[in-house]
Amino acid sequence: MLEKNVFFSPWSYLAFTLIYSWSFWFIAIFSNKEALQFPTVIFYLLGETGPAVVFHILLYLNKESDM
Repeated sequence: MLEKNVFFSPWSYLAFTLIYSWSFWFIAIFSNKEALQFPTVIFYLLGETGPAVVFHILLYLNKESDM
């Protein structure tokens, strides 16, 4: 019987993407600096990579669970 992989569902992707992206964006927002200053812009850019990073992590976890 095939087990359903919980890591690679649309809901887990949505949840992990929101957590990943917004955690960096909250750091940038609460740093009280301009959006284009050095430390803040790094956190904004890291938050923007959230969907791609989470997709690749879930894809890797799915591949590992198939083995």
